[in-house]
Amino acid sequence: MSDSEEEWVDAEEVEDKALNNEIKSNVYKADPARKRMEHKDEIDTPDTVLKENEDLFDEEKKQETEIKKEKVQNESVGNLVKKQLEKEKIAYRNAPSENNVEEQLDAIPEVETIVDLQLAKREKERGNNLFRAKDFDSALAAYSSALSCTPTEEDSLKAAIFANKAACYVNLELWDDVVKECEECLRIDEGYIKALLRRARAYEMLKKYQEAVGDWKKILESDPGNKLARINLSRLEPLAKEQFEKQKEEVMGQMKKLGDSVLGWFGMSTDDFQMVQDPNTGSYSVNVNKNKQSK
Repeated sequence: MSDSEEEWVDAEEVEDKALNNEIKSNVYKADPARKRMEHKDEIDTPDTVLKENEDLFDEEKKQETEIKKEKVQNESVGNLVKKQLEKEKIAYRNAPSENNVEEQLDAIPEVETIVDLQLAKREKERGNNLFRAKDFDSALAAYSSALSCTPTEEDSLKAAIFANKAACYVNLELWDDVVKECEECLRIDEGYIKALLRRARAYEMLKKYQEAVGDWKKILESDPGNKLARINLSRLEPLAKEQFEKQKEEVMGQMKKLGDSVLGWFGMSTDDFQMVQDPNTGSYSVNVNKNKQSK
């Protein structure tokens, strides 16, 4: 057909086709599923079907993402629980029991002590400053640190530190600890006056008057002009004597009770014997009670 010729078109066919398209359009609007069924085998998918598929894909993807997130969260919680259980197992496994306490103690590594004379002196001075500030607990810690650094041969320094620790305990009124530290000091230097003074005071506070008198006498021997020693001796000697007599009576009573239980098997008692004290030595001897025998 040439370009100048017009294509012949059947008017009725055109009208029929337009009518059919209108009918189909109305049918599809009333029943969209029918349109999908009729076009399911077509190669070119309509835009409406493509959009529905994309929406469906997005929804599935969203659900899949939510499932993954929930799975990750569950795994995280599970891992935390698992880790906590592992920690508890390890703690239980490592907890000391009655059978392995010694093994646990043996497994503790020893800490190497630094021995340094200059460091020891600095720690002692730090303790002195804390003592002046009346921080006695911290001063004790500093003095202990100084002792750990003191070389073995530095006896005079060690004795001074023990005496200073005793002074801290005096201020804290821990009298048993005062006695302990003073004894450590006097073991190094038996004539350390300050240690004797502090131990004498501690003995008095513990009501050990005889021991206190013994320390004051040692002080007076080292320093005959010590007025404090004389005053305390005159005050404490009567208390020490009274305490001694009381203790002697308690001991004698216990001995008499024991002696009577033994001598009773022989028809005798401790009344058949007499304790005689030697005025020169103060010691006692046992003699037969003649007055008891004559009866």
